[in-house]
Amino acid sequence: MPRCATKAFGIILLALVFGMSSHADDSAVSVAEGGVRLSREARISMEKEVLRISDKTVAVDFDFLNESDSDITTEVGFPIPPYKFGQWGDPGWRRDFPDFRVWVDGREIKYQTDVRAKLDGKDYTDLLRKLGFEIDFALNDGNDDLTARLEKTFVGLSASDQSRLLSLGLVKPERSYRDFAWTVYKEYHWTQTFPAHRMIHIRHEYAPEVGFQPAELGELQTKFSDACIDQPLENRLRADVAGRTAGEGRYVYLEWVDYILTSANTWKTPIRSFELIVEKPEPDKDHHHYYASFCWSGKIERRDAGHFVARASNFVPRHELRIYFLPAE
Repeated sequence: MPRCATKAFGIILLALVFGMSSHADDSAVSVAEGGVRLSREARISMEKEVLRISDKTVAVDFDFLNESDSDITTEVGFPIPPYKFGQWGDPGWRRDFPDFRVWVDGREIKYQTDVRAKLDGKDYTDLLRKLGFEIDFALNDGNDDLTARLEKTFVGLSASDQSRLLSLGLVKPERSYRDFAWTVYKEYHWTQTFPAHRMIHIRHEYAPEVGFQPAELGELQTKFSDACIDQPLENRLRADVAGRTAGEGRYVYLEWVDYILTSANTWKTPIRSFELIVEKPEPDKDHHHYYASFCWSGKIERRDAGHFVARASNFVPRHELRIYFLPAE
């Protein structure tokens, strides 16, 4: 489906109620994730996917069917978007979804974590670990402890090892601090058996990384065309902005949640039944109201005051999904 459109798209404008987060004047990046994946397996079909998205939680329920005459045992994975070293708050910072949880047929299971360090397509995991480095930058939770430990490890190496890391580009000297330049590739995974001719249910959930960016009204149709903001909503936003006092600014403050729909294509397609539910988060003490807008091909239903539903049958995802939340005055 196209990312945005005019007549070809259903555009939904939802009056959502939830608390506005505190942000600096600059933007914050979101982190797109999706569903569980595996190497393409033509014998296992995704019979149903129910995707629930709010600003607090992404929860996905899958029903898988092994259509073959034999049990299939394979690795199922949840890849984390690659991330790099950076001080807290830098654009390069990426969260690694430490709150990821998964259930199979109603029972929560343990999973393994695989972490690799790569640069320019080459895997340097073994080298860096042999030299004593902690390769997983996500261990930094906002303090400088990891930076200090990485620096201490580098300084403690022999001159030849330091020179090697510098020549490979894995470590780069910077004016204010040393840069550790590899990219972390992380995946949560587990071994899963799909019994012959039997359905199994897999559920996973995590807290999304919410994107944020202020935008001038004139930019909404160009820079944020994937929000499918129609004229009635733009008119409401213009009225909201016009009603502010001079010191409150003339910007619209967009927040969004990304989801990688195309991860479903690693299973046998199409998805027989797909359902997207945008959930209305709970209000905070200030009762801020939000609009929501996103692109979708087809009908959008309002199930009740807090739930909005989009459905598709025999669905083959072609593009990713972004749900925008816009504050109403």
